[in-house]
Formats: sequence, structure tokens, C-alpha cells
Amino acid sequence: MERKQEKNNQEKNNQEHNKNIEEENLIAGSSNSQLTLQSSTNQSNFRIDLATKYGYIHTKIDRITITGRPTEKLIDSFGNSVQLYDNTGLLSEISITRDGEFSSYVGQLFPEKNQNCFVSYEPVKSLKMGDIRPFRMDFNPNKLTINNLGIALRKIIPYLKDIAITRIDFAFDFERDLSNIFVDWSASKREFFDKTGALKTRYYGNEASDYQIVFYDKKQERLNKTTDENEKELFSSFDTLWRIEFRLHNNNFIKNQIKRNFSVLEKQRITTRNYDLLDTLELSAQEKIFIRASDDYPELFKQLGNSTKSKYRKLREQISEIDLTDIFRDTLVKAEIGLGEVHSVNAVEFFSDILQAKIPKI
Repeated sequence: MERKQEKNNQEKNNQEHNKNIEEENLIAGSSNSQLTLQSSTNQSNFRIDLATKYGYIHTKIDRITITGRPTEKLIDSFGNSVQLYDNTGLLSEISITRDGEFSSYVGQLFPEKNQNCFVSYEPVKSLKMGDIRPFRMDFNPNKLTINNLGIALRKIIPYLKDIAITRIDFAFDFERDLSNIFVDWSASKREFFDKTGALKTRYYGNEASDYQIVFYDKKQERLNKTTDENEKELFSSFDTLWRIEFRLHNNNFIKNQIKRNFSVLEKQRITTRNYDLLDTLELSAQEKIFIRASDDYPELFKQLGNSTKSKYRKLREQISEIDLTDIFRDTLVKAEIGLGEVHSVNAVEFFSDILQAKIPKI
């Protein structure tokens, strides 16, 4: 009997010890997983090569949307230990029905305007829409300090059931002009230009699809939008700064991509075109037009016959120079998060933990 009691006490102590370690790891530094440790040296050389050859700067997890079903402990905590704010920094009010019953809450976790972590729980609306997951958290981990990001993850993730991740944005920044980058993807394409006729943004795909690829002039975008003088000074220091974003949507697609280590990042070829090389090929005027049209109107190009498409894809390869496709997925082992003090995480492990209702190491 004494041995059984001693064993129970030991198990209880071990549980407490593991809980303390888990909480300490919440605001710890970079992940110490085997994968990260084994690849740290190779990653350093890999990134130096990328910076030299392509002007690569970093990879960021740029937006996350999480939905789920809250436990009673989470629901209760929003009336006690957790406070919601509107974006003016004032305390947000919880909505009550005419019958005096709880209806919903919508707000952000932190009072600072630049620390946006939006949270909502709308059970009534959820039932009306077919019992969809009623809880939602939407945030950019690069717009939160590591401390606040840790607080948000610790207070929310372990107390959700049936968790889904419905949006992930990966951002890849380059000190290069990427206006001559094209995606070999027969998806709809939209482009926006500035007053001088220079490309500002190029979209492939749309928000209703499983994923979308976007290129844009990050320097100009921030200089046009920000009112923060420090941020203006930072982005003005770049001669050029362009961003490639992969915007992943839909729970089932994202869940599958996490299992596949985000193979979608390598699905479409992303290359620069040198149209001057067309003159070195023995092509007719019609063939040159078809090659240009395959980039300018990819949604029309896919309507051509398979043999025609195959022919022009091969010709297009002959005028493609820099291929960025193979580098995106390899940088995810050190994806950046955090405002001010930046930490690196293994993106696959980070999102796998969230789906399992575990607090990810940051």
C-alpha cells in the first residue's frame, strides 16, 4: 500500500515537473528540436548562399487564423482572467441576448493598438450557420511581441477542442526587384501598377482557392501605408525590397499541407524571365507571342491543347534564368516570428503543435 502511494506521489510530481517545463518553454528561445539542431549549421550556409545569389533576407509566418470549440474553462476565463479590448484600447463589452443570456464576445487580447490579436466567440451565429466552429483567433505573429504571443498561445490553445487552422501566410523577403518573376501556373492572374507604369503587385489565384501566390513591392507598400517614423526609416534604408507571399486557405488543405511539410511551396515553378533571349531562338512571331501570352494570360493558356502547352512550356524554360521554387520550403525550419525581439521556429512543428492543442515552443 505504501509503495502504491509512493508511486502515485512520484507520478504526480513528474506531472507537475513536466507542466512547469512546458510553461517555461512557452517564452523560451528558438526551438531545440533535433531537426533544428541538426540543420542549424547547414541552414546558416544555406541562407548565406541565398542572400548572395538571390538577395534573400528572411522567411516570416505572416498571418494565422485558428478556429475551434472552446472548453468551459476558456469560456469562463474571458469573464475572469482574460480581458478583451476594442482597438481603441477600451474594454470590450460582452454581448447579451434580450433574454439575458450570453450571445458573443468580439475584441482583441491586448490594449495596445499595434498588438492586434483578434478573438471572437459567437455560439449563436455558429448554430445558425450549421454549427461551425464558434471560436476564432486571428493574428500576425510579427505584429506581437514574443511575450504577448506567448500569453495568447498559453491562454487559448490548450483550452480549444476540434482545432482547425483556416489561414496561414508565409512571407519571403528579397532585396531584389521581382517584377520579372512569373509563376508557371495556369491560374487567374491580376496585376496592379503605379502611376509610372511600374508593377506594384501581381496575384496568382484567389482567396476562394486553397492557396494564392502574391508578389509585391514591400518597400513601397510600407512607405505608402505606415505612419510610424521608425518603420519609414527602416524601409527607406533598402534600395529595393520585394516580398513573395504564399497565402494558404481552408482547414482540410492546410491540415494536409502540415503533414506534407508544406509541399505546396514547391508545386509551381517560380522563375525570372529574360524575354531578350527570345531573339536568340529561331522562333516565328506567332511563337514569340504565344510565349508572352502564356505569362500574361495563364488562365487562357490552359485552354490550349496538351501538346501545344507542352511545347511552349519547354520554350519558356529556355528563357527562364533564376528559379526560386526550390528554396521556399527549405527555409521553413527557421521561420521568423515576433515584433522587436525576433525568434525562429520550425513552421511544421509550430503548426503541428497547435493542431494537437499543445503550446508551441517559441
